[in-house]
Amino acid sequence: MIQEQLQEMWGAVTAELGSSQERPAKAPKTPGGKGRGHKAKDQEETMQDQPMRQARARPTKAGLDDVVRDLIRLSLRHESSIATLRQDGGLVLYLRPFGEPTLMQVLTSATQEWRKKAEEPNHPTGRVPLRVVLLQMLLQATHEKLTPLSQPGEARKHAVEQGWAKEQQGKLLWNFQRWNPDKKQLTVDQAKDPIEHGLQLDKLQKMVQLAGTPNAIHRFCATRPLQTTPADGIAVLMLDISLRGEAAQMLHDTLLHWQGSCMLQAVGLQLRQETLQRSKLAESLRDRLGHGL
Repeated sequence: MIQEQLQEMWGAVTAELGSSQERPAKAPKTPGGKGRGHKAKDQEETMQDQPMRQARARPTKAGLDDVVRDLIRLSLRHESSIATLRQDGGLVLYLRPFGEPTLMQVLTSATQEWRKKAEEPNHPTGRVPLRVVLLQMLLQATHEKLTPLSQPGEARKHAVEQGWAKEQQGKLLWNFQRWNPDKKQLTVDQAKDPIEHGLQLDKLQKMVQLAGTPNAIHRFCATRPLQTTPADGIAVLMLDISLRGEAAQMLHDTLLHWQGSCMLQAVGLQLRQETLQRSKLAESLRDRLGHGL
């Protein structure tokens, strides 16, 4: 169970998370002491089975091509249906290396600690899913990184100079940004009102509690194995939130409201709503069949 959760979160689990590669168990031996080989299997087949196998018609290559083509069409339909559902509760998170420790370092450290405690007999940590623990740690770390900006200082001054925030009557207000195709850069989104720093800190604390609600988080995992670090150092995580329950709804609505917020950008975090775009594997299958699907 522990290994399965690590595999789900990080893909191929590496040694840095304390995993060990176990060899698959061999097939059990028979009472006679010998393994069950091909000869033993052949002896179990009766003469009655052989005519039945020979009577089966062998599919032609053209027939197999039609079957494969229909299977791909069906897979693409399922892909589109799943994407539609995930657009309601799915979010994509981007973690870039920023500050010490980075958010990614926080998650890997939390994973190691969770694994260590989960392997202890009857430890309560083992009953809390890894995806829940890591989302809570991510939100808590974001809160801790933003707390120093509550008071005047270099960090707060830097946020204002970058255009991420502005000061108004002694309060720090975070802007929203959007991509400007003409300037080819992020600019302040005038359509969204800035959000007050102190209120968002309170929301972050509330979000940590909401993330621990049973069945609120369906999935929280990396899109690639932990050991394959991209050249730009940006890690991509997928978050699927339940479509039911007040806690899940509040969690989803708050995160979605923070889309484009400079508050998250200031700690190396960005997020967006899941789109209807097909996966690369699905697009590869579609290209093999042509664009008429």
